[in-house]
Amino acid sequence: MKTGFKFGIAAVVLTACIAGSTLWKNAHSEDEAIKEAFIGSQNISQQIGHFESDNGKTDQLSEEQIQGYIDDFNAGMDKYYSSDNVCRQTYKETNEQYLRKNAKDTVM
Repeated sequence: MKTGFKFGIAAVVLTACIAGSTLWKNAHSEDEAIKEAFIGSQNISQQIGHFESDNGKTDQLSEEQIQGYIDDFNAGMDKYYSSDNVCRQTYKETNEQYLRKNAKDTVM
C-alpha cells in the first residue's frame, strides 16, 4: 500500500472517531436535559400551595411574601411546562387560589 493511501485511511478513521464521540456526547447531553426537565416538572407540580409560616396559614404572610411564592412557582411552571400544556395554567391558578384564599384560615 502506498503511504498516502494509509494516511488517507487514518484520516478518515480519525474523523469518524471524532464525529462519533461528538454525536455520543450530544446524545448524552440531550438525555440529561430530558431527564432534568422530567424531574423538574414532577417536582414543581408537587409544590402547588407550598409556603412556610409559623401557624401553617397564609394569614401571617404579607402580600409581597405570597406574591413571591406565586412568582417562584409560576417561573418553575414556565421553565418545565410548554405553553400549550393544559396543566400549566391550571396548576398556576390552583396554586394562587390556595395561597390567596384557601390557606388564609385553613391548615392543610
